[in-house]
Amino acid sequence: MEYTGAGNVSLRLGARYALADNLWLNAAYGLHYQSPSYIALTSHKENDKLKNYYTEQFVLGTEWLPRPDLRVTFEGYSKRYFDIPTPSSWLTKDPWDSSEGRLVNAAEGHSEGIELYVHRKMSSSYMYIFSYSFYRAWYTDPRSGREVPWDFDHKNVLTFNWAKRWNMSQSVWYNDMRKKGWHKFVGWLLPFGDEVLLSAKWRFTGGRPYTRQDYLREYHTWIVPSDRPFNTERMDDYHRLDIRLDRRYYYKDWSLVVYLDIMNIYNRDNIWDYSRDEYGIKEIVSQFRTLPVGGFNIEF
Repeated sequence: MEYTGAGNVSLRLGARYALADNLWLNAAYGLHYQSPSYIALTSHKENDKLKNYYTEQFVLGTEWLPRPDLRVTFEGYSKRYFDIPTPSSWLTKDPWDSSEGRLVNAAEGHSEGIELYVHRKMSSSYMYIFSYSFYRAWYTDPRSGREVPWDFDHKNVLTFNWAKRWNMSQSVWYNDMRKKGWHKFVGWLLPFGDEVLLSAKWRFTGGRPYTRQDYLREYHTWIVPSDRPFNTERMDDYHRLDIRLDRRYYYKDWSLVVYLDIMNIYNRDNIWDYSRDEYGIKEIVSQFRTLPVGGFNIEF
């Protein structure tokens, strides 16, 4: 990297064995290096000495193609993380220490998990994607040497995507309606188009770990006691449903796409974080509730 002068060679190995005409066994091993983020490098004058952090990964799984438009994979993996940039204040047990933006390559960790992935392509009029992961992620607390859950140890992650397409340009009643004079002015308000795509996405993740802080009234500040392990608390589970409607209109040399996207349609109050003020008040910082977004694209 130009800023730090660090460079690495990443070893990658992969193997694939056919168990049947439509079933394969896959295995992979690799070292994956990542440069520190721009914010990490510029938050302190000494951070230009940071090394690239990296993972060592093992993956073993199967891939099954029961039909040309359907793919199913099931994998297990193991990762070890090295040289993760860490605030220098985390290396001491003094809760009053401040890193002032200085980071050091001091954290290590590991994660293991399994993942099921099912993908049906849009070979006809609909498609879907289902994925589920169960995993655990830990890192070594540099103060004590004990393993604790990492910030992204959600345990369960599930996603389901679905989409249905209608080609209405082949319908006689729709073409008759498009010829009406009123359609030029209010047709965009109707849930019809030359091509209509209705899609939905539902996501679920287990609660994110966090570290409980204590309020010191005499100092008007929050601290993490030196003997308290990191990430012993968990937030509530996260889930939301997004629904989107795309309507495409074809013209001679261009096309118009009008869309309406409603995010978090059942108005789930998902927690993003907690805010703490100098008076000892702790409040929930929520992500957005139901949010409709509309717009259009012009394609040539």
